Amino acid sequence: MRNANSYASAPSAPASTSSSLAQSHDSSPATTEHVQALLNRVQTLEKKLLDASRNGSNGEPSDPPQAQPTPPPSCPKACKVYKGKKKSNYEKMKFRGQNHWMKYVKQFDFMGRLKGATGKQEKSEMRDIVRKCKRLANAAQLKYLAPQSIPLDFRDHVPPRETSDMLIQGYFRTFESVFRIIHIPSFMKEYEDFWADPKAARDLYVIKLLLVMAIGTCFYQETPNSDPSLASLRAAATQWIHTVEAWISTPYRKPKATLANLEVRCLLLVARQVTIIDGDSVWVLAGSLLRTAMQMGLHRDPSQLFQMSTLHAEHRRRLWATVVELLLQSSMDSGGPLLLSIDDFDCEPPSNVDDSQIDEQSSAPVFPKPDTTFTESSIQIALAKTFPVRIAIAKLINDFRSSDSYSETLRLAGDLTAACQQHSSAIQFWQSSASSSDTTLAEPSPFQTKLLAIFTNRFLLSLHSPYAMKANTNQTYYFSRQASLETSLSLLAPATPDPQGHDDYAALQLRGVGLFRNIPIHAAVAVALELTTRLSAPPSPFPSATESATRAEARSAIQKFMRMCEARLEAEEHSVKSYVFGRCLLAQIISMEDGTSLDESIRRTLKESTDFCVDALERRAGGSVGESMGDMVDESPLGGFDWDASIQDPSLDFQMLDSWSPFDWVYMDMNNRQ
Repeated sequence: MRNANSYASAPSAPASTSSSLAQSHDSSPATTEHVQALLNRVQTLEKKLLDASRNGSNGEPSDPPQAQPTPPPSCPKACKVYKGKKKSNYEKMKFRGQNHWMKYVKQFDFMGRLKGATGKQEKSEMRDIVRKCKRLANAAQLKYLAPQSIPLDFRDHVPPRETSDMLIQGYFRTFESVFRIIHIPSFMKEYEDFWADPKAARDLYVIKLLLVMAIGTCFYQETPNSDPSLASLRAAATQWIHTVEAWISTPYRKPKATLANLEVRCLLLVARQVTIIDGDSVWVLAGSLLRTAMQMGLHRDPSQLFQMSTLHAEHRRRLWATVVELLLQSSMDSGGPLLLSIDDFDCEPPSNVDDSQIDEQSSAPVFPKPDTTFTESSIQIALAKTFPVRIAIAKLINDFRSSDSYSETLRLAGDLTAACQQHSSAIQFWQSSASSSDTTLAEPSPFQTKLLAIFTNRFLLSLHSPYAMKANTNQTYYFSRQASLETSLSLLAPATPDPQGHDDYAALQLRGVGLFRNIPIHAAVAVALELTTRLSAPPSPFPSATESATRAEARSAIQKFMRMCEARLEAEEHSVKSYVFGRCLLAQIISMEDGTSLDESIRRTLKESTDFCVDALERRAGGSVGESMGDMVDESPLGGFDWDASIQDPSLDFQMLDSWSPFDWVYMDMNNRQ
């Protein structure tokens, strides 16, 4: 507590100033009215200050008002002093970088018309719908929740041999051909040993087996007579993942820096993104994975380390490439800094060899196949060769201090576009070689081809999107506008049909989370933004068939995206945000095409979309959910919805709706984003 007497004596200094001024005035022969007026003002201010000081000394003096600290000038975009407001929830904030798709939704007209758009009764009804959606989503998720304890023997989780065979085949034909984590012959040898004597199998191997099968459930092809059902396997997959996480975090288990443990952690990151388990924490886990890999020296090329077998060296290169790929993708999803530069490692890309060419017993040198020959490592090699440019792009996008340099954006986009063109040429060559050869040659599957494309093209979309929004007012950025549209349409396009009948990419779109959900949303928003821009432009005096075809293609892509969102909600999706946003985007497009009222269209669409969400979640939850579920829901008007509130924009308001509008839960994340 400050001394009250010090406040009372404070005005004495100004008083002396007044006296000296008066003396100066009296002794001056050139006194004017201006000087006299100035003297009177000073004396008046002194009296007010003295009275205020005396009033404060009568009781407990309060602290003087504290000036709000100003943000450091070096980081104007990131630093902001937020004033506290009632019901603010600062504990659940998540930082979202400028690359997040929510930033672009605010550009649509319907966003500015949502807040406070309805009456009191409709607000109450919509509030109830939002809360009900949350309760139903929680109830649907209960079917997948696993016990939070380690079973006595997790070997008992392994399903029968026939089911296990299908699940591991699903993993090997999909993700293992992109993320090279496991040496397949070694894994299959232990797999046979496991079925010969399950009790003799190593714990670490069973853990890997559970994760491989958990990923494989995403691609399980259910038939009317399937036993077990897809739903039961997906629920089991969640339990397997929780079992592995519990095993990893066991207090008495000392974590070991081994390649086998690193395999488990890589598999776990992939498994979390193909199940309903939260995929938003992957960036945090990927950062820990990176540090573990660097602690083991995987960032150094094996040729710079001690002498080791060919299998060991190749395994280290493959795992390092997998770690960097997981880190890159998670950084783009979260908007978090990459925390890795190209100068931090010298590990070379994996060699172009098949797993059958290397084994634990062989010590003879292995000669890689030429790049014109497709192998089990070709896709990972193609991705690894783009690490330098993709790391540079991730740093440019997610560094809030990066300069807004369009020339640098075009340079990086050109480098990555050239790499993507090389990928397309290589894929066409591999496919044509396989079809024209008399012998059986391997060729990339549609799943491999599609993942290679989206893992690279998403960086082009993130580069061009900010400038595409500026193209309306500055034609300098018109190229980015066109590039953003073309890239988005390619990202939304389905994979080519699989000759073997496996529609694996469609299954991943239906059940995947994390990057497999975020990339299509970002692309759909970019397409919708371009379409609304074209519809709002003055009609051209020279109509062209190309313009009509482009609009039709864009609208078709958005409609297909919405059908996918509906299917996700009817399958496993528990967040209604992307579906509701998508319906509103489509409603604005239709309203602009038909010339109808946007306000009425958005109001009707929001009601219809939330009703659909309730119906879909009720079917999955097995009926309506009563208020007994209320203890699972936050009491805030948002009903605990995690809208990933971003602190990227300094002017963002985090209040949790003192006067709640039914559209605020849609609007709040975009409020004041730039």
